Parts: sequence; C-alpha cells; structure tokens
Amino acid sequence: MQLLRQGGDNNTDGEMIGNILLIYTISSIIAFGTITPYSSMQWGETTFRPFYNILHGLGFNVMPTEALQDFELVPMPTNVYTVMFPYYKDFGFEGIFIFALLEGIAIGAIYKYSKSGCNIMTYLYAYIFTLLIMQFFDELIMQGISAILQTIIIIIICHTNISLRKKTLNV
Repeated sequence: MQLLRQGGDNNTDGEMIGNILLIYTISSIIAFGTITPYSSMQWGETTFRPFYNILHGLGFNVMPTEALQDFELVPMPTNVYTVMFPYYKDFGFEGIFIFALLEGIAIGAIYKYSKSGCNIMTYLYAYIFTLLIMQFFDELIMQGISAILQTIIIIIICHTNISLRKKTLNV
C-alpha cells in the first residue's frame, strides 16, 4: 500500500521498502528519546485519551489529545514511538513501571483463564494477542480500550444462550 502512495518518487521499490523497514524498526527508539517526561497539559492526557474523549463527547470541559502523535525527524519523519510513549509522557518512568505491571497482570490473568478452558477468555486472549504483537510499534491496550470492551461485549453476546420462545409449564 505504501508503495502505491509513493509512486511518483525517484526511489526504487527496494529503497522505499528499506526506508519503511527502518522507520518501523529503528526510528521508534530514537523518537522516544525526544519525549519529555511529565509534559502533558492535563493529568494523564495521553494515557487516558479514550476516557477524555468520552468526557468531551458528554460535554465536559476537557480536550482529548490527537490520536496521532507528532512527527519527529530522526532523520526521516516518523510518528512511530514505543509502547512506553503515553506512560512516559504523562507519568515518567514510574508510569512505565506501573502500567506495565497492571497490563502484565491483566493479560496474564486472561491467558491463565484461557488455558483453563474458558472459551470466552480464549477468544479474548486471541484478540489481545494481536495487540501484543503490535505493541512494538505503539501502545494499543489503553488506546484501544474501547475496541477491547466492544470485543468483550460481542464475545459475551455470541456465547449467551438466548431463547426467544416462551417456556410453557406442563401441569
């Protein structure tokens, strides 16, 4: 897809693929080095962005941050940071430690229950596992909390035995 968007450049396909690989594998650590800890304007604005977005939609006087991060020149422009970006920006190293611990406990519990034979947890873990793979590029657990909650609701609905017939009593 990226090759189609970049079609007019003088770069060869190999150079473009190489640049894309560099941006997504190496640039995140360099871009992370440009972040200032505790630099949020409001408490937890990046970490709790989905909740600020809901509050803003309900009419509260809070402004959610942009979903996409700013571009950094490293020397190529990138907005790919690491999984630690929102926690470090909002709460420094303490935030990285606390949220990594909380996410680890939650995902570990989901994994444990999925191994015990609970189908709902197995499906939820399958969804969370895809997020874990993509965590290398960006923080997707807290930022995707809405999608996670919607997935949980859909899984529960699919596993609930709903009967539309009225039960008759045989006396």
